[in-house]
Amino acid sequence: MALTLALGAVLYPAGASAGDLQLITQRGSPTASDSYDGFVQQLRTLVAQQGETGERVQVIDLGSPRLPQAGDGDSVLGGVRTRSIPAPRRAAAGGGPASPAPGPASGSGSGRDVQIAVGPRAARSLLDAGDGSTPLLLALLSRMEYEALRQHPALLAPRRPIAILLRDPAPALQLALALAILPADARLGVVASADIDPLVQDLLQAAGPRDLVIGYAASASELAGVLQEVFQQADALLILSERLGNDANAGLSILHAASAQRKPAFATSEASVRAGALAAAAPDQRQLAEQALALGRRLARDRPAGGPWLEYAYPVSVYTNPSVATRLDIALPDAAQLSEHLHAAR
Repeated sequence: MALTLALGAVLYPAGASAGDLQLITQRGSPTASDSYDGFVQQLRTLVAQQGETGERVQVIDLGSPRLPQAGDGDSVLGGVRTRSIPAPRRAAAGGGPASPAPGPASGSGSGRDVQIAVGPRAARSLLDAGDGSTPLLLALLSRMEYEALRQHPALLAPRRPIAILLRDPAPALQLALALAILPADARLGVVASADIDPLVQDLLQAAGPRDLVIGYAASASELAGVLQEVFQQADALLILSERLGNDANAGLSILHAASAQRKPAFATSEASVRAGALAAAAPDQRQLAEQALALGRRLARDRPAGGPWLEYAYPVSVYTNPSVATRLDIALPDAAQLSEHLHAAR
């Protein structure tokens, strides 16, 4: 079952308008392409529902003969007008400043164009293309894909407003979800690798004084041994990433091991719940599109201070596996309780 946690519609005051939106997409694996296509379609739908007659979003594929450069302006951008009211300040992911709450659009801030790079290949291409003046949103990056770009000169010393929207939920939400379902004294374990250590650090920051059992597996061959050590001390597992090092299927291996040990696992995708995780907090394409649209609007009005804005995905949907809960004799809270707990944790 799915529980959707959504913020209210974010619209600009009447009479103000945001600039045009230009989506730069990539064509990678079929799975990634389907995901990006779904995001783009949801963004188009949102603009059609919230915009005025004749407004549109322009989509440009990296396979086009010429990739538009920052600052190309109206010659390559279609018109999108939007409206908004203030929303709560968003907490930043680790390593980036929080983006401000939307406020009334000023005369100088309204009407600016925004480029949205969808996925890591498009993000790198737009960063490599040069530092123009057009605000740039890097959307649908994983935490680790952002880390791979973090030292790019265009992010270290940006000459234009830049924000990053991660496609993953914050580890703090995973932690809150687990604590909403498990007994208060449950010990939580994590199996990680050095390459996802930023996620571990974000989790530790969210956990505060709470003790977590953390094991590091440097390779797939070490995973079974590290899992056994963590299982000896932990009552449940948090799967922070489907990939550990070069093992793209580590998340599935962890799920199978948790099932064999009769211990619950909490993941970051609906697919993982279908594969045997007890629960996951994850955004759907509509929620990601809503967040990208709101973040793009703020970026068009306000220049980030102290470096690019960085946001984990929120709002999210909660997915649970009642069959796993029954097998493990775990009582799942109702939707309202989970909603309240996650909202308070954020």
